[in-house]
Amino acid sequence: MPEIHSTPFTETAKDKIMALLTALAASMITDSIDPLFSYVYDKHNIAELRMNAVSVELIGVEPTDNIVNDICVRYLMFFEVHVHTDYEDGINDANKNRRLLNSILNKFKENINLQDEYRVNTVDQLNPKEEFDGSATVGGSLIVSVAFSVPFEQE
Repeated sequence: MPEIHSTPFTETAKDKIMALLTALAASMITDSIDPLFSYVYDKHNIAELRMNAVSVELIGVEPTDNIVNDICVRYLMFFEVHVHTDYEDGINDANKNRRLLNSILNKFKENINLQDEYRVNTVDQLNPKEEFDGSATVGGSLIVSVAFSVPFEQE
């Protein structure tokens, strides 16, 4: 069985999430949505993060116990999404963060099928008021799990 922590599966899932968030950012600007985020980063710890921003990182991968159609093993990949709305010691506006997180949640709900066998499984653990030490910012976060089936190879 291929190693799920390797680049192909997790990076493809992350790329699909990044594309979805980038499309959301563009539509927020076009549709004059307030509040909006304009920047999407592929990791949380960015030295010069611009506001308002979203960042995405893989936090875990686990196989499920079921084999789909006797030919595939299903994996769940967990990504943490941060909404950055101010710098450390700035205003941590829970309402603004909640509205941005809800926009992201709605985008994932509208786009459950990420194509190529990748699907949004769950979006949960919304936290509208957090401090992120790695980027010295404040904002909110959520966890999205993406399901992917890998061909099963019996030894």
